[in-house]
Amino acid sequence: MTDHNNTFGATMNKALKDDGDDFLNMALKKWKFNSKYKRNQIIFICLLVFFLTFGSVFTYYYTQIQQIKEQYDNQCTINSLCQIQLHITQQMTQPIFFYYEIDNFYQTNRKFYQSKDSPQLKGEDRTISQLSSCAPFITNQDMGKTQSFTGQPLNPQDPAIPCGLLAKLFFDDTFEFYSQDGTPITIDQTKIAWDVDIDYNYKQTSDAAQKAWTDVTNEHFMVWMRTSGMGTFKKLWGRIKQDLPAGTYNLTINNKYNTSEYNGQKFFIITTSSPFGQKNIVLIVAYFSGALICIISVVSLYFFNKAKKDK
Repeated sequence: MTDHNNTFGATMNKALKDDGDDFLNMALKKWKFNSKYKRNQIIFICLLVFFLTFGSVFTYYYTQIQQIKEQYDNQCTINSLCQIQLHITQQMTQPIFFYYEIDNFYQTNRKFYQSKDSPQLKGEDRTISQLSSCAPFITNQDMGKTQSFTGQPLNPQDPAIPCGLLAKLFFDDTFEFYSQDGTPITIDQTKIAWDVDIDYNYKQTSDAAQKAWTDVTNEHFMVWMRTSGMGTFKKLWGRIKQDLPAGTYNLTINNKYNTSEYNGQKFFIITTSSPFGQKNIVLIVAYFSGALICIISVVSLYFFNKAKKDK
């Protein structure tokens, strides 16, 4: 019985293999390169027009975007207020986006982005034994926190709210913007986080006012906790909802965040946008690269077609 089963299995395997080989041979014959060169040329010319059109449109809007980017940690002493003068050469039209950027900081490190406790961030009261995912930054002492965000002293042995390395390294520089005559220009810091974070993912614990070292419902904190996939990243800090005429402006920075431990650098970015977003050279390069491939293809098909006729 066993020999019969083995023989039957071998026969079936051979039949399936033969059928598969026949199908593959038929498929290769059917899908071979089409030798209708003129038709293929028309296709590539249409693609060329498409790529050139959209590449040109993206380039035009790219040139219309105004952006000011400047490193400031090399101009400001740590734990101090400093003022940087900005010169806007032509009017910036709202909405104007204000970002901070950090380089040489890898938020994708597994231990880094996993070092948090999601139930605690959603408002659950958690004990030290429940915060193992935050290790070794579990207590206020581990986090180096001594005061709640309402100004009350913290017990060093209490669970830190929030806990974990990701929260410990929360970016806490602040920015104020002024016109040359000293008139404050509002940077709107609302609606900078994801709606799902605002509505569901970040809630205060029952004793947050007495025991939390920072307010987890602060949208800047929510933005920080959304880790970036690159070593250099920028995060939205606010929006300026008014036009900025050409002129001189002053930016006051409370420079508290220390990047010297990992040789990082800090920048601020003030930028306008276009219907296709902000400055992104990748799209332009991609479309013009596609156009170049189409040009090479059209020329190659022309010579293939000519060589065929000469035979």
